[in-house]
Amino acid sequence: MAKNKELNELIKRIKYLYDLNQGEIASKIGVKDTYLSDVLNGRADFNDTLRTKIYEVFSDVKAELSSQRYAGGGEQTNVNGNNI
Repeated sequence: MAKNKELNELIKRIKYLYDLNQGEIASKIGVKDTYLSDVLNGRADFNDTLRTKIYEVFSDVKAELSSQRYAGGGEQTNVNGNNI
C-alpha cells in the first residue's frame, strides 16, 4: 500500500493549526496512535470512516484546506495566532 498524500497533508495541517502531536490527534479521533501511524505509512487503508472521523473532529481544517485550494494560500496561522 502506498502512503496517502491526502491524509499526510491533513494530519500535517492539524498538527500545525492545533499544536497537537500525532498521538493526541489519534486520541481525539478515537483511534490508536499505532493505527494512525499505520495508515499514514501505507500499512493500512485510509478509508471513508477514518476520513469522516477526522473531518467531524477537525471540521474547520476541511474548510481551511478547501479555501486554500481556491484562494491560492496566503499567510497562515495556527489556532494560537502564530504564523506557520
